Amino acid sequence: NRDLSLDEIAADYFGAAFGDKAPQVREYLATLSGLFNPRFFRGELSEAERKRTIPCWRKINTVLRGFSPVIKEGLAASAAEPARALSWRLLRDHAQFCRLLSRALIARYKGDAEQARPAALKLVHWVRRHERRLHPFLDVCLFLTVMAPHLGLSADDLSR
Repeated sequence: NRDLSLDEIAADYFGAAFGDKAPQVREYLATLSGLFNPRFFRGELSEAERKRTIPCWRKINTVLRGFSPVIKEGLAASAAEPARALSWRLLRDHAQFCRLLSRALIARYKGDAEQARPAALKLVHWVRRHERRLHPFLDVCLFLTVMAPHLGLSADDLSR
């Protein structure tokens, strides 16, 4: 509907997907997006801005832990509604994905070579293990190709 604003469309989507928890979910996802800072991955930040992004990644786990009860509540409340239950399951998977991604990024960009590679490979293995379920929502191949340099992984690492 071209007559609706983006905000109205988003409110409708979140309401259908998450019911009365829609405003909380929307705020949670906006917070995570801000902490991950997509401009970092697009190479749009100055060196000083890049350095300020890394401490933001450290806050992600706290946000995930704080929202975990809401996800559990949403999963339980939506058991009889298949479409809404799927939304909550995807949000649960997204939280695990974010947890693994933030750990890998923190290790890589703080220069912890001993932790960076294992953390990155843990993320890669998790995404691949769940690819069949995630693929309709996440292009795993594209994600790995785009993120490999940020994770310190080579094409050879991804082919294993």
